Amino acid sequence: MTKADTLKYLDKLNLSVKIPKFIIITVSDWNNNKKKVIEKILNEIPSKFLAIRSSTLDEDQNDKSNAGKYESYINIYNDSSTIVKYIEKIIDSYNEFLENVDDQQILIQECIRHVDCSGVAFSFELNKNAPYYQICIDNTEKTDTVTSGTSKDESTTYIFRDTPLEKINDYRILKIVQLIRILEKELNYDIDIEFAFKKGVLVLFQARKLCVNKNKSEIIQKEVGKVIATLTKQINKYWERDLNNYGNGTILSNMTDWNPAEMLGQHPSILSYSLYEDIITKEIWRTSREQLGYNNPKDSGLMIELFGQPYINVRTDFNSYIPENLPSKLKEKLVNYYLDTLNLDLRLHDKVEFEIVHTCVSFDEAEKFQKMKTYGFTNQELTAIKESIVEITNKMIYNWNVASREMIKKIQELSSENTSNLHVLYNNLKYKGMFPFAYIVRQSFVGLKLLKSLKKENYITEERYNEFISSIPTISKEYKKDFLEAIQDEANRNIFLKKYGFLRSGSYDFRNLKLEEFVDSIFKNTDDVINSEKDLKNSIFHLNIFEKRNINEALKEHKITANLQDFFNFIAESIKLREQFKFEYSKSLSRFLDLIEKNLENKNVQNGYLLTINEIFKFLDGNLSYKEICNIIKRREYESHINNYVMLPDVITPSINLYCISVKKSSANFITNRIVTSVVKRIDPNFKEIPFDELKGKIIFIENADPGFEWLFSCKISGLVTKFGGAASHMAIRCSENGIPAAIGVGEHLYDKLSHKKYLYLNCYEKIIEGE
Repeated sequence: MTKADTLKYLDKLNLSVKIPKFIIITVSDWNNNKKKVIEKILNEIPSKFLAIRSSTLDEDQNDKSNAGKYESYINIYNDSSTIVKYIEKIIDSYNEFLENVDDQQILIQECIRHVDCSGVAFSFELNKNAPYYQICIDNTEKTDTVTSGTSKDESTTYIFRDTPLEKINDYRILKIVQLIRILEKELNYDIDIEFAFKKGVLVLFQARKLCVNKNKSEIIQKEVGKVIATLTKQINKYWERDLNNYGNGTILSNMTDWNPAEMLGQHPSILSYSLYEDIITKEIWRTSREQLGYNNPKDSGLMIELFGQPYINVRTDFNSYIPENLPSKLKEKLVNYYLDTLNLDLRLHDKVEFEIVHTCVSFDEAEKFQKMKTYGFTNQELTAIKESIVEITNKMIYNWNVASREMIKKIQELSSENTSNLHVLYNNLKYKGMFPFAYIVRQSFVGLKLLKSLKKENYITEERYNEFISSIPTISKEYKKDFLEAIQDEANRNIFLKKYGFLRSGSYDFRNLKLEEFVDSIFKNTDDVINSEKDLKNSIFHLNIFEKRNINEALKEHKITANLQDFFNFIAESIKLREQFKFEYSKSLSRFLDLIEKNLENKNVQNGYLLTINEIFKFLDGNLSYKEICNIIKRREYESHINNYVMLPDVITPSINLYCISVKKSSANFITNRIVTSVVKRIDPNFKEIPFDELKGKIIFIENADPGFEWLFSCKISGLVTKFGGAASHMAIRCSENGIPAAIGVGEHLYDKLSHKKYLYLNCYEKIIEGE
């Protein structure tokens, strides 16, 4: 059936929804007697506005939907000349693709305007055919914003297909699910509907066959149901009191600290997760902060895993941001305040460093402290907090030279290590690589927070902020210089590969390609790169006389004891060393992964990424047999397959309903003030081949803001969009350095939606991102 035939069939069923008045004509009807058709429309649909839609035989078939192939129009004036104009437009679009159009239909509907909300809904989640109804709702009066991609207030809800109706609390979602279930039963196929609510009544515009569900499985649906039921019970333990931490309850987020969704992905391999947990989030994340004067939530891990997806325990994280010298009662109050503030706006879950917590002095802190006073903090408590963060900030800057030299020594010891002993290399990775990196990362975040707050309070402009960032001699500039030398002289290519060949787009997964495995393709597509980049030099940043005077006054006002030179040196050097340490750590990590992969291959172990690092060590040390390892891998293959279909939100709170996952637009981090419109090019995380000649001038979409994508900046891209990533992530800094407009961390829903568009409008100045 065509969409018009389907609507005609449904109109006879007396559904508890409103179907707008409509008539169906064929092209032949129109060509034979236009006057008669127009009269029929005017008589039978006395609405002021119409929707005129395509309805062909090759739309909504089993193998393809051809959605958007033919023209459709809404909000059309219901008068003769306008009707003629738009019906002819639709017929013209038919003639462009079809040889004989006489029997093709056109659907003319009453246009429902000024609705409560509108949207689309699908029988299955669209990205991977997970067993969830996907419902996208726009809370404005317009009825085409979701389908056209122009919605400014859109939310998406995923409802597990077997969810009992009593578990659906939202009236609108409940009515839509009820309708979908009725339509699936009546039509006997999966559907895609367009709907609206007007004065509380559900309006059905059209129902079409959904053509993407080729991998449906009732077994998967049943297994996902078991996972949801189990997780609903298990997750309650995280909301209980934790004796090792201050604060009542918690929040779980995949991006609040150490950003596992950005660095590992939403469904990382077992090995990737276990490495990240053991190297970083088990211990080093908190002990490195303790040395800088922060509270150490002892015996507390930062990251947890929920059926294959990594989350940060936000209560534990907030505990590590509290100055150690505060009294226990005030620590408790501060953590609860941070948790309550995040609960009020969960979109800030990847921006807590800059928007919520007090980790250091901030030049925009007056407004934040006023909010704390409103919350119930006394003047005495606020003074204690201010004095503590002043002390932490001053000690960081004062001790920078000595402390950074100690950490540089550790990272140099790691870089010079040539051992092939996996245990030794792994231990060095943690304590000579990750510990100094984590130590410097904390200080670079403090530096960035100081700098960003100077910009926010207008001590420096956005332009001057970018000039300062661009003046820092980071590894990114070094890479660019070495790359230019390599493409100018083939003799330098081996030097370049030896230095950068280890970089992976997915640093913790040995399945991901290293730069050395595809660099030849980059070297083959270097047109314009030399001319456009060879004149780039490190700029020197100087404060003007007005900036010096104003910032000096700000330093005194906020009790920062460092002079201007030491203050900016701390910011610049901490950012520089953060990137340098990450580079050196990643090099050793890549080497470690190569050795793990080689050792497993030598012992004929396939799919070793499904093992934890401890299981791998036990196997290689002879404490687990080959048969035991193979059984673990076999079990994990099935578990990972099922877990991949489980939908969880980026942020989980105690009020979560795991059967109904609601996702709102994320608040992206826009980099630079530039505006660009260009063609979209999506690079999938586990790419095996990249058509580099197709990257130049495009706006690139990558899921994770991972340092392994450093090579992208050699390809003359126009812009960058990432699914995950924070305001101070690796790629955020890289884009700022290179003047590339970017939207970092747009979230899963917007990323999946925009990455399939042909063109993208990225306006970083007004913080707008739209696709067409």
